[in-house]
Amino acid sequence: MSKTESPYITLGAMDDKYGPAFTIRASCHEILVVSSWEMIKECFTTNDALFSNRPAPLDVKHLFNYEESLGFAPYGPLWKELRKISAQQLLSNQQIRLWKHLKYQEIDASFDLNELCNKNGGTAQVRMDYWFAFMTYNISAAVVAGCESQDPKSAVVRELYKKAMEKALNLTAVFAFSDVVPCLEWVDRLRGLVRDMQSCRDELNSIAEGFIEERRQKRRLRSSSSSGHKEGDGDQNFIDVLLTFAEKSQLPGKNHELVIQSMILDMLSGSSDTTYVTLTWLLGLLLNNPHVMERAREELDRHVGKNKQVEESDIPNLVYIQAIIKESMRLYPAAALLPRMTMEACEVGGFQVPAGGHLYLNIWKIQRDPTVWENPSEYRPER
Repeated sequence: MSKTESPYITLGAMDDKYGPAFTIRASCHEILVVSSWEMIKECFTTNDALFSNRPAPLDVKHLFNYEESLGFAPYGPLWKELRKISAQQLLSNQQIRLWKHLKYQEIDASFDLNELCNKNGGTAQVRMDYWFAFMTYNISAAVVAGCESQDPKSAVVRELYKKAMEKALNLTAVFAFSDVVPCLEWVDRLRGLVRDMQSCRDELNSIAEGFIEERRQKRRLRSSSSSGHKEGDGDQNFIDVLLTFAEKSQLPGKNHELVIQSMILDMLSGSSDTTYVTLTWLLGLLLNNPHVMERAREELDRHVGKNKQVEESDIPNLVYIQAIIKESMRLYPAAALLPRMTMEACEVGGFQVPAGGHLYLNIWKIQRDPTVWENPSEYRPER
């Protein structure tokens, strides 16, 4: 593998040589790499519970509140309850409608492009990837924590979060000896890697704790006011929901404070990072395929109009734009290589996978399967 080649591309080339499933050994770990949709279906239908766990490398253990995190916690009662709360209290259609005004508010606040152009004589250079990251974080922070981007305090917290996440991402890229040989974690501790990861985790938890304390103060003010506060009011956010669950002893886990911190960080990182990366790829594909962009513009003019903002109610009519998004995500998935770990020994496509065995799903390769898509590397939303 070259220094610049991504692992999923290298593994995809190995798929062409060895077939849609093969094993590789990384020290004490034997990894089954799968690039076949039929085998993926087998993994997540017949053996779905067996492959619900993710491997826990050093960075997961020490950076991301491993045992209390929705993204990384082992499959079990706590993970199931956290998933249920997220699905019902944040991602359900009812909650999305309830917090819709926060999303539109942040989108409107992010559109300062006209102001930039006016300041620069009618033109301005904009890093769209930075702008997408700015907008998606603001939307997530508004829905999850009630932060308004126009509040100077929120801008300070946003910069703190950004720096802490950049530090976390840099630490995940550092080679850890214990990821290859688990008994060598003492070496990673000796070289200061574990210390740096724990310090970064504490920074992120401190930011989340600031969000929680701010909401607690606002809840105390509401409860002390004469008008009171009704459950489900539009000024509620996800932290309010989690605090209510904790007050009613309906939140899983022993340390409710740490569970809430972990949920906040999971939602901020999971909703903003993947979204802005997907939007950046999508825009790049449109710029390189002007005929697709023109057809999308025509569809918007026809179904929405030139003087109206697109809303959720317009989406069913925007069939071609939906196809653009799906084709962009097919070519450039946000998670190109998905790691999983078996809970017990099982068989996948004739391969015997031991308990604790690692499975890599090459999503990038699966979505470029020439037996499914004609000319799979071409960008064709019409397909």
